[in-house]
Amino acid sequence: MRENLSLEEATVLSALNLGQHFGEEKAISMLELYKITFGEEYNDKINSTRPLRKIIDSLQWKGYPVASINRRNGAGYYILRSGTEIKERVEREEIRALKILKKNSRLLKLNMPEYVGQIALNLEARHDN
Repeated sequence: MRENLSLEEATVLSALNLGQHFGEEKAISMLELYKITFGEEYNDKINSTRPLRKIIDSLQWKGYPVASINRRNGAGYYILRSGTEIKERVEREEIRALKILKKNSRLLKLNMPEYVGQIALNLEARHDN
């Protein structure tokens, strides 16, 4: 079940849906989505857009199929159109996560199964407390 949305989250979803920003090729630019969401242009592409990126992240955590794309001419956001696009996105995220875990395991001089086992034990311990 999806959680309640903040006004900004609802504004972003509305802009993506009403603007028919379905699929990578129809992504809305970060600048345009920022203007719609906050009613003004951003000053600094990195620091000023952090609130928008947090909203996108929050929507993803709530299960909304919002994705981002980085292009030479800037970043953009869109709604994943189909189960296939969602599966492809999840696979990319899993590969990214596994690469991070592999790098961490090498830093700790552990093989992946040992490292993943330690992570699982740590998570159980945190959950039990």
